[in-house]
Amino acid sequence: MTASEYKSVERYMLDCMADAAHDPEHVYRVLGRALELAESFGEVDYDLLVISCLLHDIGRAEEREHPELGHAAIGADKAAAWLAGRGYSEEFCEKVRHCIRAHSYRTGGRTDVLEAQLLYDADKLEAAGLLGLMRTAAYNALIGGQLYTLTPEGEPDRREDAPESVLREYRHKLRHVAETLYTEPARRLAGEYTECLTRAVESLEREISDARDGLKLIDKALNSK
Repeated sequence: MTASEYKSVERYMLDCMADAAHDPEHVYRVLGRALELAESFGEVDYDLLVISCLLHDIGRAEEREHPELGHAAIGADKAAAWLAGRGYSEEFCEKVRHCIRAHSYRTGGRTDVLEAQLLYDADKLEAAGLLGLMRTAAYNALIGGQLYTLTPEGEPDRREDAPESVLREYRHKLRHVAETLYTEPARRLAGEYTECLTRAVESLEREISDARDGLKLIDKALNSK
């Protein structure tokens, strides 16, 4: 890949990015992480890896309009069509389509293609640690979601059927990311990141509980006049 080819793909990516949780910095981090993970492997198609990483989230804007389709499926088709229009071979376009679809298990399932595995692991490492919590909060703000929900007793809700929130996303997705990864280097990093994330969430839940404990004094405050 030449520098001009890279810049062309990068410009297209920049034109497609849609929200704070899936911004260019997310794409650059995923690309950098994928390239680092690739160092552990011998035969890597770097053109395929770099282009797939750059374009993996270009379907996010359309997903908000058609959530049932999924951004990976939308983005895979967009990427393949855009690349085909610029002279990339049909075979290469199909490989990129596969990698982008496979970075979301919901639309792509599991894959045995190394470059797709590296993209998947790099993208999911973004969810394994504190960045995952920050990005989840940013996306929830975009869609009007909640930071947390409470049990009838007024405690942070840890139940399996708790309503959607940032903390529910942690309990049911973010802390389990390491279990889904393909490569050993990624699993090792995810384990370290998830330990930090868990400590942060536990501290956050304590802050929520401590603040709400003060509500027990409301009767005293109301009756003091």
